[in-house]
This record gives sequence, C-alpha cells and structure tokens, in this order.
Amino acid sequence: MTTSTALASGDTYSVTLTQSNCESIGSLSTVIINAIPIEPTGDLTQSFCESSNPTITSLVMNQTDVQWYASATASTPLPGVQPLSNGSYFAARIVDGCVSVRVAVEVLIQAAPSITPMTLPSPVCATEEVQLGVTISNATVLWTEDGAGTIANPNNPS
Repeated sequence: MTTSTALASGDTYSVTLTQSNCESIGSLSTVIINAIPIEPTGDLTQSFCESSNPTITSLVMNQTDVQWYASATASTPLPGVQPLSNGSYFAARIVDGCVSVRVAVEVLIQAAPSITPMTLPSPVCATEEVQLGVTISNATVLWTEDGAGTIANPNNPS
C-alpha cells in the first residue's frame, strides 16, 4: 500500500513497523469516511429591523447544523451574539466534522421608523376627551399603554 492509495470507508487496514529485521505486531484500524454535507439552503437575502438588534442567531437557514462566517474563507465561525450589519455572511453546514460548501447570505438592516412624540394636555379631567393621533404613511400604528397592553380603542383609552 502506498501513501497515495485511496481508502474505502468501512475497510480495515493493518500497519506494521520493521526495524533491524524485527517486525512489530500489526495494528488494525477501521476507516470511516464521512460524506461532505450538502450546502445549507434557505433565504439568501434576509432583512431585519435595526430596532430588533439582530445578531448571528437571527439568521435562519432550513438546517440546524449551520455555522456562520464573515467571509467565504474565514476559518473561525462568528459567535451567535455578533451583531449583524448590512453585507454578506457565509453559511456552512458541519456534519460529523465535515464542512459543506459555503453559501453567501445577503443581510439588509432596515432603519427603524421614527415617530414624533405626541404632546398631550395634562392633567385631563375625567369628563374631557383626549384625542390620540399620529400622522404616518406606509406603516402600521399600534397603540399601547406604557408599552405593555394594546389599547382596543385608541380614541377612548379610558
């Protein structure tokens, strides 16, 4: 057997050492060759709102055994807490110690919409009506009380 002999998975090979006309007892090893995993699949463009503070763990592919890298050739995976920014990230699957081909995923971070704080008269008597209002286009407005519970009727929050 030469150093360039192709090995077959599951086959058992023996090695001996000969020194000064004395041969060692053979040492047996079974070779297991794992297949290269298929590349990760999923959405190759992923968008996030900056106000959600997206990190590497926010990226989603169809498989769970995915590691993320800063480049197609980087050797160190990015930590899950790494904040995302606009640009490309590279996904690879690691199965049984074997690494797939990397796939580029484009990340787009969208600016959070801004809102102008309302000026309300304060204090207000129980008999007075207070109008809550915001003028905004191409967005959904959600009214909450102290950022917690949704107000069913923003024109009469009680």
